[in-house]
Amino acid sequence: MTSGMLRLLTPVLRRGNVAAEVAGTQGFLHDDTMVVNVLKAEQVVRGVPVARINEDGHGVVHLHVRKDKETFEFSFRRTLPGEKLNLKVGLAKHDRFKKKEPGKYRLAIHERTTASTEEVKPRCPNFAQKCGGCAFQNLRYESQLNEKMHLLEILLDQFGLLRSEEVVLADPVASASIFGFHARTEFRAFLRDGLQFGMHPEGSPIPIPITECHLHSDSAQLAFDALRRSLRAAGATAFDERTGRGWLCNLILRSSLPRQGAEPQLLATLVTLPEAPRDVLESAAREAQSQCSALVGVTWSQEGGEGLKTPGWRSRGHQKHEVLAGRPYLLQDIDGAPMRLIPEGFLRPNIFLASELSRTVVDFSKANSAARQDSIVWDAFCGQGLLTLPLAAAGSRLVALDRSQPALEALQSNLKAQSLTAEVVCGDLGIPVFLQRLLAALPTRSTISRDTQEEGDFSEDETEEADQASQDDNQPFVGAVPTTLPAPNVLVVDPGRNGLPKPFRRFALDLRVPTLIYVGSGRGLLRDVALLSKRGYQLRKLQPIDLQPHSARLEVVARLVWSGERRESVDWLPRNQTRLHSLT
Repeated sequence: MTSGMLRLLTPVLRRGNVAAEVAGTQGFLHDDTMVVNVLKAEQVVRGVPVARINEDGHGVVHLHVRKDKETFEFSFRRTLPGEKLNLKVGLAKHDRFKKKEPGKYRLAIHERTTASTEEVKPRCPNFAQKCGGCAFQNLRYESQLNEKMHLLEILLDQFGLLRSEEVVLADPVASASIFGFHARTEFRAFLRDGLQFGMHPEGSPIPIPITECHLHSDSAQLAFDALRRSLRAAGATAFDERTGRGWLCNLILRSSLPRQGAEPQLLATLVTLPEAPRDVLESAAREAQSQCSALVGVTWSQEGGEGLKTPGWRSRGHQKHEVLAGRPYLLQDIDGAPMRLIPEGFLRPNIFLASELSRTVVDFSKANSAARQDSIVWDAFCGQGLLTLPLAAAGSRLVALDRSQPALEALQSNLKAQSLTAEVVCGDLGIPVFLQRLLAALPTRSTISRDTQEEGDFSEDETEEADQASQDDNQPFVGAVPTTLPAPNVLVVDPGRNGLPKPFRRFALDLRVPTLIYVGSGRGLLRDVALLSKRGYQLRKLQPIDLQPHSARLEVVARLVWSGERRESVDWLPRNQTRLHSLT
């Protein structure tokens, strides 16, 4: 049985409806809310409709319990909006004495009665095994986009970002293809009747073997097959965390489009323990490259050791890779210009939408009349320049900032190849000392002022530093800063999944740049935009781009402008009301 998870339902806004749908103590109910008098153990609630998806891609049902005078929300894996379920109550706890707190319930799927009209047959045979790669491959793509936009609007409303009439939420940019789009696919090596490669089902530490993945291209599949054969023939042994034996940890395939309409190129990385035999790896790499012409190179990363235990885990990729065969880079077309991409740097997850995202950022940078002429753009968290190069090609004067030395070296190489220029600064953008030096290098010298400190901000900031620390294992460092830097009128930020470090948010507030462009997704993006909006920036436009079909994630490019108006309070949903509590 699939177990449900519970949280109190809060006001939500659905696209296209004139009135907001409100649920909770107000007593107004969602159209798909099932109303029951009471929930008791072993009770079966029949015909409960799945209303929407949540941030994990799970189906969500709404149950209003009259006895509690509350509407509850339960989520179930692999259920789709429009589907109807019979749910069995496994746990029902009530406050018998004070009768002030709502009940606590655990529900499980007893029976699936009516399938969703938007359900389709999944293309991948591994989807039934819940390999962890897709959340809802069995949902029609147009419906995926609608549900992801609905979820985005719910989150925007929770963070108080749709209250202004000036905010424009654009229609999403769809992926050109819902299969074969993946720019990076990572497989775990393990032993089970010989050397196997696979992924981890959601919530399971035990991987399942994968021989075919439809998210990456046909060329990537050929390279995957060739590498599996050559590694087995060469006698490679998978690392086992329990025994400490073996040395091969992961196989990573990176894809790119060297030009529009061309076949994807592949670059493979073998992640091992440092003691892995180089001769075995080189032999396997050369053999695989001879079998697959699209495989332009194989690199070696010695950062393995910790097993893949949760979905979304990635090898760190901090150290420079060694070349085992071929060349150590890919060519990706960005608006007609080929760009070298190295394995140590970040790649967009969709090879078909890299140019679309960069064009959106360039357009946003020129939307403000003050930024059209002689614009000075600071590209923070620039990586290897997926946004820096298009901005420089559009005529902007660039300052590129990042902490990764290999990525910045690749950026400088690409700038030189395209006869472009940019000031490249290496340093940790989460360290206040480094940010103070950046401010001190501006023509108008300043420091991070006290009035930009974030006392009393959202309660989810309490765990933010821990989240940020888990995102990056490298020790922080303070890089060299030029004596003078041009003051920006456009600031572009493209941080990791957890969003901006708190010191950098304060830095952006003190910088008071006329236009701020934020590329990100999920709660990290929304938290940062809400905090910036509270302290003087105004959100003007949001452009969703679907970089990852079959998942609940939706990349968003947000444009903010500096207004100087400070709001003392922001309507938002506290962390303790948004967290899903497992009742299993």
